[in-house]
Amino acid sequence: VYLEKLKTVDMVIRNTQGAEGVLKQYEDCLREVHTVPSNVTEVETQRTKLKKMRVEAEGQQPVFDSLEDELKKASVVSDKMSRVHSERDAELDHYRQLTTSLQDRWKAVFTQIDLRQRELDQLGRQLGYYRESYDWLIRWIADAKQRQEKIQAIPITDSKTLKDQLAQENKLLEEIEQNKDKVEECHT
Repeated sequence: VYLEKLKTVDMVIRNTQGAEGVLKQYEDCLREVHTVPSNVTEVETQRTKLKKMRVEAEGQQPVFDSLEDELKKASVVSDKMSRVHSERDAELDHYRQLTTSLQDRWKAVFTQIDLRQRELDQLGRQLGYYRESYDWLIRWIADAKQRQEKIQAIPITDSKTLKDQLAQENKLLEEIEQNKDKVEECHT
C-alpha cells in the first residue's frame, strides 16, 4: 500500500507541475494581450490572438483532467492507508487544495479570455464608429471650408450680392450649428 501511495503521490506531483506550467504560460499570455489597442487593426490582431489562445487552451484541458484523475486515484489509496493505519494524509490534503486552486485559476483563464474578447468586440465597434464619425467630420469640415472660401471669393458689388452672400453664410452657420454635436462627439 505504501508503494502504491508513493506512486500516486508522485503522479499527482508531476501532473501538478505540468498544470502549473501550462497555467503560467496562459496567464502570461493574457497579461500580454491586456494592453488597450489604439486602432481597429490592433483590436483585430488581439482578437485573433485571443481566439487562437482559447483554442490552444482548450487543447490543454487534458492536463487538468489528468491531474484530477490522478488526485482521485491518490485519494483511493489514501483511504486504504487511513483504514489500515488510521492516519490522515496531510500531503494529499495539500495537493487537493493545490489542485482546487489550479482548477480555479484554469477556469479564470477561460473567463478572462472570454471577457477580454467581449471587451475587444465592444472596443472594435466603438473605434469603428469613431473612425466613421471622424472621417465624415473631416470631409464635412473640408467641404465647409471650401464653401466658405468660395462665398468670400465673390466680390461684393451691390446689395443683392451682399444679401446672397449673407444668406449663404447663414446657411453655412446653421449647418455648423447642426453638426456641433458631431464635432463634440469626435472631440471627446
